[in-house]
Amino acid sequence: MTEVTIDHDVEALMRDGVALRADVYRPESAVDTLPVLLQRMPYDKSLFVELGRMYARAGYVAVMQDVRGQFRSDGVWEPFIHEGADGYDTIEWAATLPGSDGRVGAIGTSYQAASAWQAAVLKPPSLKGMACAVTPADYYDQWVFPSGAFSLSFNTTWLLRNIASSAARRLPAGDVIAEGMTAAYESIAESWYRYLPLREFPPLLPDDGRIAPYFFDWINKHPTRDDYWKQLSLRGRHSQVDVPVLNVEGWYDVFLAGGVENFQSMMATGGTDTAKQQSQLIIGPWGHNAWSEELGEVEFGPSAAKAFPTMVIDWFDKLFKDAHTSRADQAAGDPAVSYFSMGDCTWRSSAAWPPPNTAIVPYLLHSGGHANSAEGDGCLVPELPFAGAPDVFVYDPSNPVPSVGGQGCCYAPQSPIGPYDQRSIEQRSDVLVYTSGVLTTPLEIAGPVTVDLYAASACTDTDFTAKLVDVQPDGRVINLCDGIVRARYRNSLEAGQPLIPGKIEHYTIDLGPTAYVFGSGHRFGLEISSSNFPMYDRNPNTGDDFGQSSRLRTTLQTIHHDPANPSALNLPVQ
Repeated sequence: MTEVTIDHDVEALMRDGVALRADVYRPESAVDTLPVLLQRMPYDKSLFVELGRMYARAGYVAVMQDVRGQFRSDGVWEPFIHEGADGYDTIEWAATLPGSDGRVGAIGTSYQAASAWQAAVLKPPSLKGMACAVTPADYYDQWVFPSGAFSLSFNTTWLLRNIASSAARRLPAGDVIAEGMTAAYESIAESWYRYLPLREFPPLLPDDGRIAPYFFDWINKHPTRDDYWKQLSLRGRHSQVDVPVLNVEGWYDVFLAGGVENFQSMMATGGTDTAKQQSQLIIGPWGHNAWSEELGEVEFGPSAAKAFPTMVIDWFDKLFKDAHTSRADQAAGDPAVSYFSMGDCTWRSSAAWPPPNTAIVPYLLHSGGHANSAEGDGCLVPELPFAGAPDVFVYDPSNPVPSVGGQGCCYAPQSPIGPYDQRSIEQRSDVLVYTSGVLTTPLEIAGPVTVDLYAASACTDTDFTAKLVDVQPDGRVINLCDGIVRARYRNSLEAGQPLIPGKIEHYTIDLGPTAYVFGSGHRFGLEISSSNFPMYDRNPNTGDDFGQSSRLRTTLQTIHHDPANPSALNLPVQ
């Protein structure tokens, strides 16, 4: 086995004089200069020793750096804000390290991948490629406020378990503060998810501006997609990225839609022909940083397991060592898109996403003559047979629909993630269920799933949720993808618009992409409700400013499905 040397806490000075520190890994026997793989992280570089060794043994100089304000690096931590300039400066510094051949590949998952993207849009000359997994394109509606709702379980657990607690440990008596955060994290389901108002969320110490001031800024100052979020977004900036990018995602990852958007935008608008032609997308049946063959209550088989570090090495070996110049030069087994089709548990390839032969087919909601049925006897039909009576349910935010799995992050059981049986959810009177007939032949879908919902509410603001499920012959109901829309942001994420109570509005609910084969004897189903908690915060139905009030109000929701209001589930059929 190749021996590896490690230089610890190597300093890199940023343009404003702040020192960031990295561990640098080199294969001891290297006689030639080598490309650099750079990973910048807020999670303590000392935890990534084996990863650094792995990359060095594969023939790279591996650089693992603590980002600004975390662990061994100086400065003050602010999510996203400094990653562009710091990443640029670090890439150019890494290119000059002893043993480097001047080519740098930026790598990472989640926030680490976000830091790579922020640097890439600034075009550092030494950056020659990226491998990024489970990371969004827009931090407003794919990280903090999806479709205007607050991503509660993800953001609170991420901060309490990792980011805010590590920042706290740098302070005098910080260990005590961090221990309190750990205790809050461990009891969050019982003690804190329901805490109101969010502007006073105690575990993150709202009165101590040293801990997580950005969290309270998100709530109090930036609940809409304003300039704060726009300047950080990758959306519209992929044309500034000149290098090819490997994008890796999971069907049950919180950032799935964003990872797919990154790939699509690179293919369409990447800054060079190489960036467009060589960028790739891999989507597996994974959660967030979970690359195994089993997730939640579903076993996907041995072929599902693919470790991201192995994908990174394969990608950069082709990029740096095989010198591909175009998609046509790549091997037939190296397609633009490789995705795992759930249901039949098979890897498929495509020249684009969604696959070029995708047809969006609407299945219309119909009540079957019964409304507000806890048994879920509504149906999904290709054509609306007649004008059925609308369905109604009561949404009580003090008793929200619990999240059972889903596209989440990051730490079960505190945070819901993955495929689970939804039968207990469908028994609730505040969940409307619409189901197809029994399939006589398999139905394959691959691509974006949306719902057109025509609904009225008795209040001035509320939420509507949707979930696509597989109803299996043995009775299990497995969730595939889900989405939410905050009513006040139905027309724009930049400015809220109150509802007129009782007025029918058209909502588009984006459930994100998926790939699935519904087998013979299965049915596909759609759940409609107004909460998915704690995946998302509860809309209090009051119309109050977000996060400022503790008031809750029960409201009546009406789902319309008639020729004038054709509510439908839109499936990407192959």
